[in-house]
Amino acid sequence: MTRFLFHELSETEREAFEERFFADGDFFYELTDLENELVDCYALGKMSVAESSRFEKGLQKSPERRTQIANAVALSKFITEQKSIVAQPTLWEKIAGFFTIQKNLFQYATAALMILLMGSVGFLLYERARVANELARLQNEQNERDGEIERQENTLQEQIKQAQEREQNLQTELENKNWQTEILNEQIEREKSGKLKLERELEILRK
Repeated sequence: MTRFLFHELSETEREAFEERFFADGDFFYELTDLENELVDCYALGKMSVAESSRFEKGLQKSPERRTQIANAVALSKFITEQKSIVAQPTLWEKIAGFFTIQKNLFQYATAALMILLMGSVGFLLYERARVANELARLQNEQNERDGEIERQENTLQEQIKQAQEREQNLQTELENKNWQTEILNEQIEREKSGKLKLERELEILRK
């Protein structure tokens, strides 16, 4: 999962992975949770240098996730700034403020989580739609190619059939007109050559 979210999979591996989370709802939500966790760790600076480097490389391939990260970092910065500008309270204000801050932090964290979750779900839905459209396009192209091959095959088979009929007619005519033997033999050879050429084309097409 981490390699997928870091955009480190090959195109073939990525397509196979996407097919899995499209088909498995539990896997889809598990992937979403992991992505949210990675985004939070990055925004709060909790990743190692190596993980941050991998994560940033993945961001270059995902405009949606860059926006998601920017929102998370901005929210984290805002919370930090708000905490730093609070005036030194009295003892009673500290006691009362403790519960207020805890409540506000919980609200901020909830809001951040909702923003990240919506961004992640939106990104995955977009990817799912993109892959579905790509698969549909490839299927249509394959159907068109199959139809064209079938039409060419039918045409060649019809031409072979006609060549066989002409060959048979010439054979019959040859038997009835001995004096035309040489001319008819030449015509028969031409028809045979033409038929063999068509058969080779059909064989190549079927490969």
